Amino acid sequence: MALIETHYFSEVLGMQTSMNVIIPGYPGAPARRPIPVLYLLHGMSQDYTSWLRFSMIEQYADEFGVAVIMPDANMSWYTDMKRGFAYWTHLTEELPGIVHRFFPALSTAREDTFVGGLSMGAYGAIKFGMLRPDMFSYVGAFSPPPDMAHHMNNPDFPDWERTATFIPRHRCAPKPQRTRNSSSTAARRMYTCRSPARLQRRLRNPATIWSMPSLRATTTGTSGTVWSENFSSSCR
Repeated sequence: MALIETHYFSEVLGMQTSMNVIIPGYPGAPARRPIPVLYLLHGMSQDYTSWLRFSMIEQYADEFGVAVIMPDANMSWYTDMKRGFAYWTHLTEELPGIVHRFFPALSTAREDTFVGGLSMGAYGAIKFGMLRPDMFSYVGAFSPPPDMAHHMNNPDFPDWERTATFIPRHRCAPKPQRTRNSSSTAARRMYTCRSPARLQRRLRNPATIWSMPSLRATTTGTSGTVWSENFSSSCR
């Protein structure tokens, strides 16, 4: 197994940024199929080192043979920020290309690509999976707050986060191809939805879920106050 701290320049962000990467296996191990990839997103008070410092992710990555990408996202909430940097574009459009140029042994297949996160990172993971189902086949969300648009209207929500972080809309996935199991109109509506909380209301329509990744979510502690029962039931 290799643990690689990577510093690189992002054209989208216009600055240097960082990620930690775990590559399973050992030097001289026999060649095998491309390695599955997990993008693991940190929470709001954390950074790209947190999963290494506060979890057993190294052992799990090596045990299950999965490469783990842990990028830095600052306090962006995984959005293109209104007053800040375009982290959504960087992480969903630019970073995968950088990862596969640096680490060509990693799989590019959707069925081998997963995303997970904690708290703010769980919000990002749900959004990544729902708005980029062409990239991710599985989403893991730990203590996710999916309906941030609703809570931004709460006067107790910190003003700096309402004004500095969120924007009404961001870029979404390319328009999906028509399949025999999908309605082009329903699929178009799914891809133009701007937030996980709005998108989940369409999940009950079978025509809109033909390409959605599998979602597993758990909520604990204070994050439970922003976990909608409607969202939970729609994703079972």
